[in-house]
Amino acid sequence: MDKVLGRRFQVFFGLLLLSFILFSYSAHTWDRFPGDLALSRWLQGWQPPGMVPLLKVISQVGTRAIALPIVLFVSLALWFWHRRDAIWLLFTLVADVVAEGVKELVARPRPDETLVAVAKGYSTSSYSYPSAHVVHFVAFYGFLFYLAGWLVPDNRARIVVRCFLGALVVLVGVSRVYLGVHWPSDVVGGYLLGGIFLTLWIFLYNKGSQGGAPGQGSKVSSAHADSHWQ
Repeated sequence: MDKVLGRRFQVFFGLLLLSFILFSYSAHTWDRFPGDLALSRWLQGWQPPGMVPLLKVISQVGTRAIALPIVLFVSLALWFWHRRDAIWLLFTLVADVVAEGVKELVARPRPDETLVAVAKGYSTSSYSYPSAHVVHFVAFYGFLFYLAGWLVPDNRARIVVRCFLGALVVLVGVSRVYLGVHWPSDVVGGYLLGGIFLTLWIFLYNKGSQGGAPGQGSKVSSAHADSHWQ
């Protein structure tokens, strides 16, 4: 079973990595993809009451000044409960560093204010691809979503927590396009890179926890691993 899961991981991880490399090369070549402008304008044309404030709050949570303290606070809270999980959550910050490095390599400009509406107070001076907000949300909140499989024992509470975390991961991508600071393809690149780290973290987490209970330092059996998704 472990060999089968290992092969599945290799295939899935390889596809994610290859997709991200090809997507990144394309983003380096073109300032925007076909359909980016049309999709951005369509999304910005949808303005239900409360949409802008909600997406601004979600987007603000992804800023370094707020995201880093949240990671540190949650990790510190888990440190006294499940030390190993706390350390793994801190590791998700590696994804943020890599995202900033990729931005510099790809050097794709932000959406032009003459093409889309850029929300007041948001800068378009830095590079655009990939969306670092999306990378952070997928890596950190996605890993919390996974850990909730056993950190939250009550089934109903676990469903609520996972719905909340899943909504954050989805809506942050919407918010970055809606506020005019990213093209949809920047967001897709963010999901791909975040997915690479999330997949790797989950694989290594389970590989390092076989033979013991989750969060206690050694390894989770296949049954334990499967229970994370229940």
